[in-house]
Parts: sequence; C-alpha cells; structure tokens
Amino acid sequence: MQLSAKAAKLIFLLATIVLLGLSALLYMQITSLLDSQKQVNKTNLIKLKLERLLTALVDTETAQRGFLLTNDSAFLYPYYGASARAKSLLGEIDSLTSPTEYEQANFNSLQTFVAVKFGSFNHPFSHYNDTTLTPELRNIYLIRAKATMDSLRHYVGEMESRADKMLAIKEEDNRKYTFLTPVFAVLLMLFSIGILVFSYERILKQLKRTKKLLFRLKKLNSMLRQNNFQLEISNRELEQFTYIASHDLKEPLRKIITYSSLVTDEGENLAPADRTLYLKKVSSFAERMQNLLDDLLVYSHTSQGEKDREAVDLAVIVNDVITNLQEEIVETGAVIRYGQLPVIKGIPHQLRQLFHNLLSNALKYRQQNSRTVITIESCQVT
Repeated sequence: MQLSAKAAKLIFLLATIVLLGLSALLYMQITSLLDSQKQVNKTNLIKLKLERLLTALVDTETAQRGFLLTNDSAFLYPYYGASARAKSLLGEIDSLTSPTEYEQANFNSLQTFVAVKFGSFNHPFSHYNDTTLTPELRNIYLIRAKATMDSLRHYVGEMESRADKMLAIKEEDNRKYTFLTPVFAVLLMLFSIGILVFSYERILKQLKRTKKLLFRLKKLNSMLRQNNFQLEISNRELEQFTYIASHDLKEPLRKIITYSSLVTDEGENLAPADRTLYLKKVSSFAERMQNLLDDLLVYSHTSQGEKDREAVDLAVIVNDVITNLQEEIVETGAVIRYGQLPVIKGIPHQLRQLFHNLLSNALKYRQQNSRTVITIESCQVT
C-alpha cells in the first residue's frame, strides 16, 4: 500500500510528537528518581545528625551524673566542647529540615530543650566547689537533668519518627521511579527503532521508485533521441524530395513551354511535319513529367519505409535518360556511348535519377571547345 506524501508527513509529525512526549516523560522520571534519591539521602543524613546530637547529649548527661555523684572532675571531660558540637549539629539539622510549619516547630522545641539542657548542666558544674551544694540539691539537679533529657529524647524520637515516615515515602517513590524509568526508556527505544524501521522502508521504497522513474526517463530520452534522428532523416529526405521536384520537373516543363511556344508563334507558317514533330515532343516531355511525378510519389513512399527492390535493366534506364536529354546532347555535340549493361536489383526511379544527374552534370560541366564523349560501362566488383 502506497502512502501519500501528506499521510507520510502526518505520520512523521505524530511520531515526532510521541517521541518528544516519551522523551519528556523519561526526563521527568529520571529527574524524579534523582530527587527521590536525594530526599532519601537527606533523610538518612538528618537521622544520622539526630543520633549524633542525642549521643552528645547522653555523654554530657553521663558526665553530669558522674560528677554529681562522685564530685570527681574527671567525669567532666565529655562535657567540654559538647555545647559547641551540639550547636554545630543543630545548625546542620536546621539546614536539612524541610521548611514546613510542623518540622520547624519540632526543630525549635528541640533547640530550646538543648539550650535548657546545657543550662541545667552549666549551673551545677559552675558551683561544684560550693559547700551549699548538698546531696539533696544534687538529687534535684539530677532529677531535672533526667526530665530535660527525657524531653530531648522525646523530641529527637519525634523527629526521627517523622524522618522514618518521610524515608518510607521517599523509598516507595524511589522504588516506583526506579521501576518506571527503565520502562519509559525501553518504550522510547522501541518507538525510536520503529521510527527508524519505518523511515528505512519509506526511503527504500522512494529509492526504488526513483530508480524506476530514472529508468523510464532514460528510456524516454532514448526514444526522443531516436525520434529526433528519424526527424532529421525525414527533413533531409524532404529537402531531397524538394530538390528533385524543383530540379527534375523544371527541365521537361521548360521544353514543353519551348515547343509549345514554337507551335504558337509560327502558327500557319509552321510546316505540318514540324508541327507534328513539336507536338510529339510536347507529348513526350509531358509523359516524362508524368513519369517523374509517379517516380516522386513512389520515392515519397520509399522514404516512409517502403524499400521494395526489383529487377532493373540499366540499359533501358540509360536509354530513357539519353532520350530526355536529347536536346542538350544535340546542342553540345556530345556523344554518349554505352554497351551491354546488367540487370540489377534496385529502385527504378532512384537509378533513373542517378543516371540523369550524372549525364546532365557531365554535359553541363564539360570542357569547352572540345568534343565531349561520354562512355558508360559496367564491370563486376568482387
């Protein structure tokens, strides 16, 4: 089934739109996959920072408990630098936390309790040599520290729980995009292959069609050259026909006019014998014109492809030509001799025209002031 050019353009347009659509979907899937993976990494990083913050707070609480219970300053080593480390972790968590109202509220609460926690640490540590720090007061500090730590664990747990939920959602999205991205990639590849196959078939058909058209054009050009050649031949034959008609008919017509004028001009003064002779000559040349016209008609048919040949006696042909040229022969005093001439296969009027032209030219272009002798002979050529 041959598709029209309009249908092919429409198919290519639709294929291009579908291809662009699949490419856009594939790009969106890859972008979503990367974003989902980024969110998963971000959530895992938040959980890691929260665990580190909680570890720092637990170490600080352990240092406080050990110091308050033993009054030994060796327990304070984990406390040193813990505040700066906690602030750094809070800053990192803040940069990773989503700017939602719920997330910001949890982070602000966490930040407040961390500040309170370190405030509760700093007070007993700054008065550890104070004699007023009784065991009862130490127990109060421990209870407050435990309550603050429990609140911190609660908010850290809330944030970790929230992070776990977000992580589960992002991981689900990640699995979905991980599954869909190869599907769209395969669809895009298959559709592209389909377009390539369709385009290849269209191009192949177009090449075959072009090849056929070129072959047909070459054939038409060959026919045109042949027709032009035949036309040139016809034109040359027409020129030759025109020449024959104007040249060969002119001579007998001139003689008819000459002898008719003699009969007319002399009138009653012309002897009966001469009148009869002149009229016979007029009749002879008129018959000659009739024969020439018949020969021209035959020649025109021959030019159109009728190339029938027949047996022609050259002696008869030469004798007819000499008879027609008798007046020129007498005027020039020429002598024409011919012996035994053969019978050959040919076209009579063409052979008659050939000998007429040869003898007429010989008489016309003879050497002046000398006797002209024309001899016609034949011999067999092997």
